[in-house]
Amino acid sequence: MTDGYAVYVAVQGTYAGRLMLQEVANLQTRDAMEDFRALGVRTVTLFSPAQNESVTAIARELKAQLFCKLKPEEKEITLNKLQKAMPRTESLLYIEKDCESRPRRSPADVNSCMIRGDNLEQFDADFLVVDGDLQNVVEAMETAQWVSSQRKDHFAIAAFVKAALVFLAMIGCSTMWFAAVLDGAAALGTMLLSVRAYGFEKQHRRLRDLLKPYESK
Repeated sequence: MTDGYAVYVAVQGTYAGRLMLQEVANLQTRDAMEDFRALGVRTVTLFSPAQNESVTAIARELKAQLFCKLKPEEKEITLNKLQKAMPRTESLLYIEKDCESRPRRSPADVNSCMIRGDNLEQFDADFLVVDGDLQNVVEAMETAQWVSSQRKDHFAIAAFVKAALVFLAMIGCSTMWFAAVLDGAAALGTMLLSVRAYGFEKQHRRLRDLLKPYESK
């Protein structure tokens, strides 16, 4: 046996056969890793509570660094070292799988916590992923990048409105109430950027597609 486990089975003392078991990276994880890298993630690091050839093979398949059987304080030291080794223009994202109640916050720049849908405890994390779908982290990152690109347009619109109001006031064509209402409308439009993210331009990346359907009662 080279890369798995063998379970030998006997029935009433008589050999009945063996079961061959092998650990492999699930399809969701492999697809998520590809999407992470497509979004600009440079390095992926895995922390595993186990240490065997199967875990090493999975890390190799995912092209990730691997740290096994680290104590909480050792993991914190490792995350600090990884963060210090990164360029200033990059950030460290830590994803905690199957979070317990109130897990200790890691030293990473952004902390995410994967919880079950029926767990209503409070968590010390930057964002929560319900039901443990790793792909949702990718969706959040892609939406955040889209919103970041759109904020420049909103800033330009708000700045243009303010400049136009100043010009109209200088030539005596704008009253105080007109300027206040128009400036408030421009500010409100900028604040509603999150609503645009709800209907995200990419059809397969719309946030509303990730929300579970519900019925009002």
